[in-house]
Amino acid sequence: MLHSCAQACLKVRNDELNLKALGVLLFLTITFSSQGTIITVKQDGTGNYETIQEAINASVHGDTVLVYPGTYYENVIFNSKKITLASLYLLTHDDTYIHNTIIDGNQNGSCVRIIQGEDETTVLCGFTLQNGSGTWGPYNSLLGGGIYIIDTHPQVRNCYITNNTAWYGGGIIVWQANTFLSGCYCL
Repeated sequence: MLHSCAQACLKVRNDELNLKALGVLLFLTITFSSQGTIITVKQDGTGNYETIQEAINASVHGDTVLVYPGTYYENVIFNSKKITLASLYLLTHDDTYIHNTIIDGNQNGSCVRIIQGEDETTVLCGFTLQNGSGTWGPYNSLLGGGIYIIDTHPQVRNCYITNNTAWYGGGIIVWQANTFLSGCYCL
């Protein structure tokens, strides 16, 4: 009798341990899956994408689009994505990645537009933004040659914004937005 009671207690204890292990496994799965995917952009074709916009279009909230050095002749729009768009500066804190990872607007609009409800989890980090010419905005004005931010709340970190033009905000325009700027230079 005592033997079967001990076996029953042991079985209950094992079931409790299995449930705890299952709970820990479920917690870890949810935690790590909610951190998003790293999507790489390399001009030589060895990354997930060759253009920044393609990578943004393929991303989902929480992803990081990691851009390797090069000059990208693009006019990038975040498309309401709550993502991190960054050069390798994000991982290394090496300023040479800021200077060597360039979004060039090619005088064809703002280099970067963040305009559709992105929040503080949206981050732009570690780029040189050059040769932007602005976006038509409120009051029929050409705004934000380098960065055009309207009605959003992103973070812009460690960017060099240079040689951009617009009627207002040649380097950056922040309109009806709460934007966190850190370590940025407008030249």
